[in-house]
Amino acid sequence: AKMSDEAMAMGEDDGELKAYREKILVRNRRMRKMQELMREGDYFSASSLETRAPSLYHEYVGRHVRHGNNTLAPDPIASA
Repeated sequence: AKMSDEAMAMGEDDGELKAYREKILVRNRRMRKMQELMREGDYFSASSLETRAPSLYHEYVGRHVRHGNNTLAPDPIASA
């Protein structure tokens, strides 16, 4: 049997609602995992980031580190 236009429209809305809810669930799950990792310790520390992804670490962080003492170099714009 053919579905009416109204029934089809309701089905589409229901599908969109399910997709939206799933998107929210995934976002919440990711947020909880990030908070857990932050509580547990050093997952987001510079040394851990460097170990997990050396090339990305260098691209985003390592080029700003003073060699020798691993401290961030001063921002030349902020110190002007």
